[in-house]
Amino acid sequence: MNKKILVIVASLLVLSMTLTPFALAKSWDPKNNEKFQTLSVSLIPNVANILAGIAAPEFIPSEDNPNKVITSWVEEPMTYYEINVGTNQYFLGIDFEYTGVAVVTAIGAPFTPNPDTFGMLVGTKQGKFRVDYMYDFGDDGVGIDGTLEMLAITAKDGVMHIRSLRGTGDLQNVQIQATALGFGHTGVVSGWPG
Repeated sequence: MNKKILVIVASLLVLSMTLTPFALAKSWDPKNNEKFQTLSVSLIPNVANILAGIAAPEFIPSEDNPNKVITSWVEEPMTYYEINVGTNQYFLGIDFEYTGVAVVTAIGAPFTPNPDTFGMLVGTKQGKFRVDYMYDFGDDGVGIDGTLEMLAITAKDGVMHIRSLRGTGDLQNVQIQATALGFGHTGVVSGWPG
């Protein structure tokens, strides 16, 4: 009998010691962490130049028997682009230059044009929209100097997730995580200079 009580008490003690860290843990909220700043981006793509630059679709394995179509535009020109980090604002053509390449992968025939991707083809199954782009803040010794390579990709949930990949100069330790909202995105950034 005493052995059973001892086992029960020991089990409860082990259980309480195991659960204590979970009970005391606080959720991570980047807004309360000084290392993180808010990020928002507003942009207006140059639709006419994008439409003119869309490459012919590549049917894989062939146009006669397609199961995947890859379409891209060589350059993603922007009419307007504004980056806000905390209370700082940066503007295209004044503070930085932008270059980007977008690729739409459609899977499953029949394929139909999608107005959300400037008429590029979408399939009957989950496809992918990917943009590889870069912010170039120059190297003139005034303000921020360096480049920041970025990736925006649509996940299975249909949301476009944006991440920084690598930076140079003043931007080499910058980390960005954001999600797209129409023509722009919001998120958090750490390591931003200034």
